[in-house]
Amino acid sequence: MLLMKVNKFRIKKYIAQVIEQHWYKKTNSMLTVCFLPLSGVFACLSFLKKKRALRDQIERYFISSAAICVVGNIGVGGNGKTPIALYLIEHLTSIGYKVGVVLRGGRACDKPTQVTRKSSVSAVGDEAMLYANSSAAIVVACHKRVDAVYALNQLKKVDIIISDDGLQHYHMPRDYEIVVIDGSTRPTSYNLLPNGPFRERLDRLKQVNQIIITNPNPSVVSAKSSVDTKECFDNKKLKNTKLNKGVNYYDYAQPVALAHWHFKGMFSVLQKELKKGQTVTEAEPLSESMCLNAWQKLLDSNALKDQFGDKQVIPIVIVSAIAKPQRVERLFNKVFTHYIEQGLIKVVDTLYFEDHHLFTSSDFNHLKESIVVMTSKDMVKCHTFAQPSWFYMDLSVVFSEGEGKLWENLTLSCLPIAPIKLAPRK
Repeated sequence: MLLMKVNKFRIKKYIAQVIEQHWYKKTNSMLTVCFLPLSGVFACLSFLKKKRALRDQIERYFISSAAICVVGNIGVGGNGKTPIALYLIEHLTSIGYKVGVVLRGGRACDKPTQVTRKSSVSAVGDEAMLYANSSAAIVVACHKRVDAVYALNQLKKVDIIISDDGLQHYHMPRDYEIVVIDGSTRPTSYNLLPNGPFRERLDRLKQVNQIIITNPNPSVVSAKSSVDTKECFDNKKLKNTKLNKGVNYYDYAQPVALAHWHFKGMFSVLQKELKKGQTVTEAEPLSESMCLNAWQKLLDSNALKDQFGDKQVIPIVIVSAIAKPQRVERLFNKVFTHYIEQGLIKVVDTLYFEDHHLFTSSDFNHLKESIVVMTSKDMVKCHTFAQPSWFYMDLSVVFSEGEGKLWENLTLSCLPIAPIKLAPRK
């Protein structure tokens, strides 16, 4: 039974790799012949679904007491919606607004379910648990996001609602739309699924309020030109350059913001003792040098000495179950470049699972005495059976352009204005 499960996973992984290569690296003519008619069918079904959803939205329309901001994309996952949404929540909370979050949730979210730190990750999903653990927002998960929005309105405790994904969930009304695009990769095909990685046509970008390009790679985001690399991220310069092989996102919407992932620190997966009201990200993170010392102490302990002996190199195993998990290894290598070049750290193995995979202790049987590195999204699924040598990376979002304009437009469109107090009549 276990062998069948492993083989099934390997087959799915192989098929996914072939399709991703077709989308991002080299177009496969045989797959194009097979997929192009299916993309036409997908386009027709999507159009009919959107038309019906918009009609239902009008028939069942209700006025939300809180503004609704959708953070989504027009392509497949792995663009960075969740970190962007967490960034928005953190900033809005810091300036005094009460924030609610709606998302699809896990298998048990047929009805609106309020998610807390005590919720079951298998029931509500990993992303819902991540929001509950990492923010002060009120999190409601439901397969029908519009029902989750309605439930939050009934609570009357939030000023603004952030929807993680749901750009194509047209049953749900919205006041502001943010599309997140991965700037580190360039598609070879801009067709709809399955011949390309897009759920909607690029023209959809003309209707959104904001585009955020995450981790923009100059070799991908801008074509070779006489424009200096540093200057090519300027709005005026980019209007005259081609993005993503002829696609200039600045032609679709204004403004466009550029965001990068910033390594805040490393945490132990077992670090669960928090003060009342404190979130995971408010605990003390470990810097690169602190990580090195902590890992060296673990290697020197009796638990790990039997496996690794007296080796000077610290062996790292990266485990992840997110979309595009290869980014985790790239980020780790970037952060710890100095120590890797010195021969103090080495990534000896990587274990990648399908997105939203629910970890069990059996997934880590052969890693119980290894130093494991994962993401915060993976952490919420395995902290109940974690080992002292398991760590997760905490990231934040840093903007190199467009942050001021983002908040200016979002404030004008969504955030409530303080009521004006009139002087009593004399």
